[in-house]
Amino acid sequence: WYAKTYGKGAFTYSDDWRGFNCPSWALIEVRTGGKNDRREDIFMNCLIDAVWEKEGDHPFYFIGTSVEGEKEEGKSLRNNEIAHALFTVDADYENSASELLTAWAQGGDQGEFNKASQVLAEMGYHASTIVDELHAYCATGLCEELEGVVSKKLMKPFKKLFQEYKAKSEKGKK
Repeated sequence: WYAKTYGKGAFTYSDDWRGFNCPSWALIEVRTGGKNDRREDIFMNCLIDAVWEKEGDHPFYFIGTSVEGEKEEGKSLRNNEIAHALFTVDADYENSASELLTAWAQGGDQGEFNKASQVLAEMGYHASTIVDELHAYCATGLCEELEGVVSKKLMKPFKKLFQEYKAKSEKGKK
């Protein structure tokens, strides 16, 4: 989809975006289907296999950032990608974030929600990712295009939720 829509047939995602995130279901689909004989594909398949073997049926997530993104945005960019991962692999986090999004979309700030969604669509985000993107930007800091569209007050509960679950996930690693 991305290559056809934005890359004129070439996969330019890594040139177009500073942060990257990919859920296990997509990684496994790519791993098990199609031709993967380039050196980069073989390396990525080894990583997918190692994590898939360890995690089994549990969902997992790959995140990454570009060198340019790290230089300019650093921790905030990584946190944005971590928010996407939590939204996918932690059902409690996803449910809590979805409740906040629903309250925003159906509450008094519905126009703000619609405008923010429209801005992300115009930036090139696929319709299927808008809700996750809104949550991640509200939880970790807005991109330039959303500043002035989403209020700081609205972001507070998203930020609090993210910090709570990020801390829990870090404790679980030890």
